Parts: sequence; structure tokens; C-alpha cells
Amino acid sequence: MFNMEKFARLLSGRRREKGLTQDQLADLVGVTHQAVSKWERAEALPEMSKIGDIAKAVDTPTEELISSLYGGETEKVNNAEEPNGNADAEYFALEDKTRVGDIYAIAPRLSKETMRLAIDNLISAKGASAAAMLYRFADSEYLSALGKQLLARGDICLAAYVDEPTLKGAVIDTIATADMQSDWRRRDEFYSKAGALLVHCKDIDFINEMFVHLTGHVGTWNPWQNSIASFPSEVVVKQGTRYMIWRGPSSFNAWWHIIGRRNAAKMFIGYADHFDNNAQAWRDISIYYSQADTAILESAIKERLENPAIDPKVFKPLYNFVNPDLKAIIKEKAGIEEPARENSNTVVLGRNFNSSFERMFNDRFNDKLRELLEEELSCAGDLEELPEIMEKARAIGLKLQPQGSNGDDLSAILAKLEEISERFDEIESRLDDLESSIDELE
Repeated sequence: MFNMEKFARLLSGRRREKGLTQDQLADLVGVTHQAVSKWERAEALPEMSKIGDIAKAVDTPTEELISSLYGGETEKVNNAEEPNGNADAEYFALEDKTRVGDIYAIAPRLSKETMRLAIDNLISAKGASAAAMLYRFADSEYLSALGKQLLARGDICLAAYVDEPTLKGAVIDTIATADMQSDWRRRDEFYSKAGALLVHCKDIDFINEMFVHLTGHVGTWNPWQNSIASFPSEVVVKQGTRYMIWRGPSSFNAWWHIIGRRNAAKMFIGYADHFDNNAQAWRDISIYYSQADTAILESAIKERLENPAIDPKVFKPLYNFVNPDLKAIIKEKAGIEEPARENSNTVVLGRNFNSSFERMFNDRFNDKLRELLEEELSCAGDLEELPEIMEKARAIGLKLQPQGSNGDDLSAILAKLEEISERFDEIESRLDDLESSIDELE
């Protein structure tokens, strides 16, 4: 990075022009004559704090000395017509050149070379993260070269400035290292680092490929949880839909706020389309309806209601969540009948409550009722004896009415309970499949 030969020639020439010996220059700068000799033989460079003293001793602008170190000319900074030489002098006059705040105050006026030198010095003294506030003032060529150096040392703080091939190489190397770890904590640490690098890539196909590798090797997105929000939306939607088809919408319970409502809506649409918009898919979606952008989701539902190949009844689970206009369309096309108003001692099975008080009362009442029914059923051993249990409910003035029925219809209640039982069987089956998948991964 430094052009030591050019600096050595400039220093030696200016010293002779001033009629100074190496010993005399050493005395003026406060170093040994051996140090000056090494500078002029291009074997070493002076410390940062000595540049200003050297410039003064040989009567040479500080900027010229710094420019020679980088083998170029001082360039204009931040579109200013002329770089402020006084700012460079201010920097070299700083007693402590590792105080980021002092450098930051004059950074917009520093020449390109002085800015580079200041960052190099700070990194050498305190590490790359200490100079993070100054990177935006440096030129892209320097940042790219510095970013490559830091990547080689495992530091990714300047990954955004590195060229695409170098960045891809770093991502692949980091993921390969993660794959070889036997300790899952260590593995996830490397995967997390790979994700932080990957967000700076521009190649969408490459990003998708890395997602596929992660989910195939780890089985989850967890190592990239902190990076997901920075990935392109099209990648999140594509990979999120793929993951949802594999693991189900519930796999995103801790991710909705990270994914975003628009992406969630598009993922739901892809999920439903994958399963040919069947009732189960839309029933799954209804559970997490509030997590999606309703405008996007409801627009998709309207389109599908116009598709003769899709049964409108599949959208019944969403009936109580959609806007009034769409609700009316679903009601008409799916043939939904509104339930009759219940009296005060009627508990509706399967009802969606709008009132938080109603919901709380219903939940607590159902819990108690379930407890009593389970106790009775454990003794009865068969749903065929449910009529006797229902008679006990009537004896205390309770009237159990399934949603959509107009009276105390025992057969409808039995059908509702059987439906619930079948749903639990489906859930248990899915849990068994999930446990088998986890065993295979382990």
C-alpha cells in the first residue's frame, strides 16, 4: 500500500536541498540518525507523529510527503475545489492520533492520503472497528484494498466495499468452515458471519444458492436471523415460501417481525398455490393472518375467488378476518349462513370473538367445561355416552350450540367434536414427521 521508495527519494532530496545531514535531521525530528538512514534507504517508515516534524525540518508541505507515501498526488476531497492543507496540519498536530472524535471533526477536510494514513494508524493502534466512523470519508479504491486485507484476517467490517468475486469467495470459505465444525455453537458462529457477508452480495442466484445450502445443512434459518432483514425481498419471499412448504407457517412464529408483513403475505400466497389452494393451506394461513399485509393477501384471495378451478369454500377460515367487501363475496360464493343470535346462556363452539372480555370469559368457561367433560368422558369411555353428559349440562341451564346451528343440535355437536379430534390427529401426525426429520438431521 505504501510507496516507500518514492518517500525515501523525496526525503533524501529535500534534506540535501536544506543542507542537512542525517544526524542534523534526526536531532530536529527527535530520532536517531539510524532511523533517518532507514527512511532514506526505504527500509522503514517514520511514525505517524513524526510526519509533521519532518515536513517542517525539510521545509516541505505535509501533503507532499504523505502523497509520496501513496505514490500519487493529493486529490480533491468531498467535491471541494481545493483540499484544506490546514486540516492535514491539524491532524499531524494532534497529540493523540487515536482519538476518533478529534479526527472525525476534521475528516471532511483532510486530503485523501492523510485520511488513509489516519485510518491505517487507527487500525494499527485499536483495530478496524475503531475506525468505522471514518470509513465514509475515505476513497473507494483504498477501502476496497483495505477490505480485502481485513477479510484475509477474518474481519468483515469493510465487506460492503469489496468487489463481488472476493466477497463470494469469502462467503464460500466461511460456510465451508462452518460445515466442518462438530460443535453446533461454533458452526452457527461461522454461518452467522457468512450471512453478514452475504447481505453485501448483488448476485441473487448466488444468495439463493447459499440459502438452499444453509437449510439443507442446518435445517433452519436460525444462524441468519440477524441478517434476514438485509437480504433482497425477492430472496426472502422465495426461500421463505420454500421453507414454509417444508416446515409449515408455524416455523416462522419468532420471525414475523423480521420478515415483514409484505413478505409474509407473498409467502402465504406461494404456500397456498403450492398446495393448489386447498382448504388446509388456507386454514393454516388463517392462524397467522394478522402477520401479513392484508391488502396484498386480500387482493390475491379476490383473484382466486374468480378462478373456477378453486372452490370458494376453502376461504371460509378467513371469513371473520377479511374486510367487509371481501367478506360479502366469500359469503355469497361459499354459501355461508350467519349463525342466529344466541341467548345469554348459550356457549358457541368454534366462534371467533371480537370482544376481549367475551374471549376471556369464553376461554375460561371452555377450559372448565372441557375439564368436566373430560372427567365424564374418561368414565364413559366412548362418545356414544355424550347425550347423558349433555343432559347434565342442560340441568344446570347450559345450552351448547355449534357455530352455524340454530338450536341445541346434538348431532352437530358430535360432528364438531369429531372434527376437532381429526384435526388433533393431523397435528400429532405432523409432529411425528417432524421428530423423524429431526432424528435424521441429528
